Amino acid sequence: MYVPAHFAEADPAAARALIDENPFGLLVVPLGDGVELAHLPFVLAPQPLPHGVLYAHVAKQNPLATLLAHPRRVIAVFTGPHAYISPRWYAAPSKSVPTWNYMVTHAHGVATPIEGRDAVLRVLADLTDRFEAGVAEPWSIASADPTYLETMWTGVVAFAIAIERFETKMKLSQNRSAEDRLRVASALRAHGGAGDEEIAREIEERTMRSAGSGRGGKAGNRE
Repeated sequence: MYVPAHFAEADPAAARALIDENPFGLLVVPLGDGVELAHLPFVLAPQPLPHGVLYAHVAKQNPLATLLAHPRRVIAVFTGPHAYISPRWYAAPSKSVPTWNYMVTHAHGVATPIEGRDAVLRVLADLTDRFEAGVAEPWSIASADPTYLETMWTGVVAFAIAIERFETKMKLSQNRSAEDRLRVASALRAHGGAGDEEIAREIEERTMRSAGSGRGGKAGNRE
């Protein structure tokens, strides 16, 4: 991934937070002549540090199931909020072009199959508990009919990805002046599209931090 220095995010905690807030990811499995892809929900266990472990599963009918039957290097891609940025929002719109702000992280590591009834059910339970959290009467694995559950768990391949490194890009107008960044944040809030509020908040927080550290100047317009 192309990551200019001013958009790079080196803190693993920021990558983990992005995954926690956007757990539906894209699994990329390299092949000799291309890649195999799958869109999957993941659960991130923060231990062991510094990066943690991702857990997920695919159906046995999925071609990925055969590929993941043995340890294999993979990439899991997680995209956070994103928003269109109009030149109209800058102080000098005639000397700017449209762009897109976004937050994304690539988790690189080795996927290892999880074997055994109890271990697979633990992954399914963790995924379910993660996404049922916060409701008054959450559904759980324990709620499933035992006979039906036995049929279901044998139809999936669960796996873990021990994360070796994150590649994280937070493109949030850092290459613009502080004035332009705040103008963009204000315009995003007024626009009110999907992701606009989240991107505006991130821009403002980072602009304030930059001002506090004395790094509030423009880094150049190259993206």
